[in-house]
Amino acid sequence: MEPFEKLLRIIRLESQDHGLVVVADNAGSEGDEVLRFDLPSLPVSTLNWLGALGDRVWEQHKVCCALLLLINPIRRCWGLTLPTQSPRPD
Repeated sequence: MEPFEKLLRIIRLESQDHGLVVVADNAGSEGDEVLRFDLPSLPVSTLNWLGALGDRVWEQHKVCCALLLLINPIRRCWGLTLPTQSPRPD
């Protein structure tokens, strides 16, 4: 099996001297490794945009929304996506 064809079993945050690190621990069988990715510092403009998006969704639809921060382990970079969501009555 290719190294990134299986689900990651454990994701955790660790505090390092240079900031937060996301640790993807796929250990469980021989040869599996622990991958470390620096948690990106989001620019203030992005945080403002995300806040405005959340406010607008709430004002128009009276529901919350979620965004996913994705790890691309092959390119060792991050992505952001808005997943399909279905609000629950509660």
